[in-house]
Amino acid sequence: MKSDGTPDLTQYTSSMCVSSLTYYFTPYGNQRITGCKLDDDFINNSSTPYEWDVLQTEDILYKER
Repeated sequence: MKSDGTPDLTQYTSSMCVSSLTYYFTPYGNQRITGCKLDDDFINNSSTPYEWDVLQTEDILYKER
């Protein structure tokens, strides 16, 4: 909710690759794609929510020849 009481809408982008069991998303403050690998143990034995550390600020990935 905004300070004036009106709803605030945030849209996130995400996708899931079922072949590699990887969840891909872009966090709100960083448009770089982040991937989280979901292994079989996590999927079959996880009974509580899990949080990954995600870079929230924009960054640049430099590549050199």
